[in-house]
Amino acid sequence: MVKLTEQLIRQRSEHNEGVLSTMKEITLHRFDLDRIEPVLQQLCPQLEIVFLQSNQISKLENLSRLKELRYLNMAVNEITRVENLEQCEFLHKLDLTVNYVDDLFSLEALKANIHLRELHMVGNPCTSLEGYRLFVIATLPQLQVLDGKEIVHSERITARQQYDQVAGGLRKIYADPERVKQHLADKETRMKMYKEAQERREKDEAEKNAGKNPPRKEPTPVKMKEDGTMLQRNEGDWPFEIRDWPAEVVLDVACGKYLDTSLINVDLQPRYVKITIKGKVLLLNLPEEVHPDKSKCQRAQITGHLVVTMPKVNAIEPLPAARVAKQGQTQSATAATAPKPDSATSLLDDDLKRTLTLGDVRNIVKRPTEPPLGQPVIAAAARKVHVVGEEPRNAAPKRSDDGEDDDM
Repeated sequence: MVKLTEQLIRQRSEHNEGVLSTMKEITLHRFDLDRIEPVLQQLCPQLEIVFLQSNQISKLENLSRLKELRYLNMAVNEITRVENLEQCEFLHKLDLTVNYVDDLFSLEALKANIHLRELHMVGNPCTSLEGYRLFVIATLPQLQVLDGKEIVHSERITARQQYDQVAGGLRKIYADPERVKQHLADKETRMKMYKEAQERREKDEAEKNAGKNPPRKEPTPVKMKEDGTMLQRNEGDWPFEIRDWPAEVVLDVACGKYLDTSLINVDLQPRYVKITIKGKVLLLNLPEEVHPDKSKCQRAQITGHLVVTMPKVNAIEPLPAARVAKQGQTQSATAATAPKPDSATSLLDDDLKRTLTLGDVRNIVKRPTEPPLGQPVIAAAARKVHVVGEEPRNAAPKRSDDGEDDDM
């Protein structure tokens, strides 16, 4: 037998971060408890759901302080009477499946639980008595579901009408001494069956746990060829692809979308990689030496592929991204501002085209500046040319020595 202690309660409070005073639910099934200790209601006064099924508890007790209790599961225990639940004001569901409740009149203690809506009594000796369902419906009118079956209005009417008759018949049955002896015999038989079932369950769990930890297999040895490389193999026929980039080697293994990552083991060496998937080995030589400590393994979220990225020891460093971007911008600007070739370029022969750039060709001959449209060329030249010996028409008149103007 196991005793319900504070330590056990704290072990079952991990979902509430170990805080007992605010815990709303606790599961204590299959602990072989023989009694509900007061420590439960003292440490966890705000419990709303309590699971105590599959133990050996023989009495309902020490639950009166659980004012917020809504669901109590006491299935597969040794309860003989329904009692001590009157203070659980908000009790909504009570499960007493497969117990030893034989006294139907003990259910009258649940009249004070006005919020009780579901009651499960399947597997108790009292359920085999004639008039069981009608008696329970008449005794507990607040119930809506009994033994998983909804209570209809016609059943309530029949239960009220036949209550006195059913109750009288039950009293005569309980007064029979032979029934008491039969009840005790049934209880002993069920106790024996319970112990046998418990031993069988423990045996099954031991066999199950033994199967979880099979003897560890020795790892497959790595074989080396005469040239110093490893003997490659693919025991699982896994599809794979190796991509040799200038700075790194990338291995992509299609190991299955739904394969658990815990079944994959990667052993990376400078010259080879060994991947064990579900006990089957994939061993591959690498094209170049890599850095195992700088490598990384990843799983694709969509395909489930295993991707191993391995930086090379003698990697070819690419141009910095800023430098590449600057060169691209310079080339684009040059191409945009470059002048278009004119008709003079087409006159050059092939040799001259190969030796001179477009800028050199344009600077060989400077094209004359053309006058604006609508202005005669002669008028433009007349401003620059005049007859020798004649003064320009717009020149200022000469002054004589005496300060007077000379006539032409």
